[in-house]
Amino acid sequence: MTKRNLTNMKKYLAVFTFFFSSLLSCTENNIDSNIIRKIAQEDVKIPSQYSNAAFFCKGENNTILFLDVYQLRELHKNEFDNIDYYDFLKSALNQKIVIKSTQYNSFKIDKTADSLYNKMDINKFRNFFCIQEGDNIYYLKRDVIDIERNTVLYYLFIHNYLIRLDDYTGAFVIRKSN
Repeated sequence: MTKRNLTNMKKYLAVFTFFFSSLLSCTENNIDSNIIRKIAQEDVKIPSQYSNAAFFCKGENNTILFLDVYQLRELHKNEFDNIDYYDFLKSALNQKIVIKSTQYNSFKIDKTADSLYNKMDINKFRNFFCIQEGDNIYYLKRDVIDIERNTVLYYLFIHNYLIRLDDYTGAFVIRKSN
């Protein structure tokens, strides 16, 4: 192989790498903006329609915060009131900012669930940990151990699954939001 061919091959490889990385960044998961907008526009004087939904944000020291809609409101009011609530939700729920508060429930990513997540596509991962009940409705399997549960729910959340706790059965109900 000549130097010229090697140089051309390096150029093509650089272009391919740039194109591929651009493509990956375009397919990045984002939380459904309609849900974010609905939450941001809710009247804080009445109960939220998302009161039993689980939300996840990045915390300090590689932790993930497990929050409800009222805790998101509190976080915005106490620590992020300098930005619009919609913009705060968009950044926090899309894992773009780190929440420094330690007063909320947090967890570290479980290594076993993380390993499975990295080996499977999201549908196989979901089906491994969930049972389907009807059109696009899933329940977290009861035999998922506690240490894995939050990691599984987090990974589903960042892939645009809305997670709700059924107060009656105590089960996590999972539905694709868009």
